[in-house]
Amino acid sequence: MKDINEEKTTLSLIIPMYNAELYIGRCLESIYNYHISNREIIIVDDMSTDNSIKIVEDYINKLPEIRIVENNKHLGAGACRNIGIKEAEGEYIQFVDADDEIGAVDWNYIIESLKQKKIELGIFGSKRNTNGNITESNILNEPYEKIVNGQDMFDLIMEKGEMKQPVWIYIIRRDYLCRTNLLFTEGIINEDTVFSLRLILFANTVQYFYGIYGYIHHKNTGSVTFYPPIDFCLAAWENMKEMIKIAENYGQEIPLSLSDYINKYYYQMVVNNCNKVQLNEIDRELLKKDRQAWYLFKAFYYTKRRIVSDEILRNIGRSVIIFGVGEKGKKAARELLEIDDLEIAGFAVSDEYWDDPQRKDYLYGFPVKRISEFIEKYRDSTVLITTVNYKQKELKDRIADIGFYKILMI
Repeated sequence: MKDINEEKTTLSLIIPMYNAELYIGRCLESIYNYHISNREIIIVDDMSTDNSIKIVEDYINKLPEIRIVENNKHLGAGACRNIGIKEAEGEYIQFVDADDEIGAVDWNYIIESLKQKKIELGIFGSKRNTNGNITESNILNEPYEKIVNGQDMFDLIMEKGEMKQPVWIYIIRRDYLCRTNLLFTEGIINEDTVFSLRLILFANTVQYFYGIYGYIHHKNTGSVTFYPPIDFCLAAWENMKEMIKIAENYGQEIPLSLSDYINKYYYQMVVNNCNKVQLNEIDRELLKKDRQAWYLFKAFYYTKRRIVSDEILRNIGRSVIIFGVGEKGKKAARELLEIDDLEIAGFAVSDEYWDDPQRKDYLYGFPVKRISEFIEKYRDSTVLITTVNYKQKELKDRIADIGFYKILMI
């Protein structure tokens, strides 16, 4: 309990730790070097069997704000972070991994900026150190100074950046976590995937600090990257189920950005990871059940919500080529068939899809062709791109290079 005359804790740094004797000193040294006013450092030790605890104790003279919480059994990073949230007293919370560092930035400026406006979520960039090779990472590819709500920020990220799953690029107002009861999924790796998604979507106010690299991630042989493929597979399915729950809460108004993100996650993480392992029969039945839930979600989304907006209809012209033969493309075609005096020239696909042995020559009675095959007759038609969002800008540029000049995206 704090003395009534003590200043309020500004920031709680939460560090899960398990057998990190090779790295925890570097982590704490980075915190020591960059002073932050009125902070606390909560280290949740997950039953380390090496010298991690002793190294931390030796640092307490330099960093008296350290508090050590020792688990009585091994729980994993997600549970350790949840314990840290419950222990935290700071107005804001930041998560740090024991084998990483915080960056050399003006932390007091960032925190004061957040405090003055009572911002619930601050986002900054990070750097990755792979054997001395440093790369920079930003969630948006350009500066953005407006303070927006979480859904607007997520839409912007999907349009002009890339959603990042690691939780260490955020500074979070603690009462926001309390209000929403946001906690990490326990017992899996990649536990920050769904946490980060909820963190952005549910925030009332978000501020983005472009070009400020507040975190340095070290790729080490003991990090999550080196877990066996089966762990990634099962974690991906667990995260997928939680994403479906998030989507279902929107009812009939699921944002396209969220649907596209889940779709991308499904193919990049679930399918790719599970294709790398041999599953026993019980695992197969479990995954089969989850696949059914996923397809039900897709059917619900694409049948309940119109995807061709009034704005697109006003700009589409008299003839349209639908680029993409997935669920979104089919849904767009069904909606466009209701429009009088609108010609659907056909469905366009990329050269990569053209080589697919499962490719169909016709869809809903319309030809399926390479996009380049439409140019001679339909140069003045509108090309409506219906692929997932993260591919659309690249496709738009490629289609424009072919010679089309009226290109819309949904």
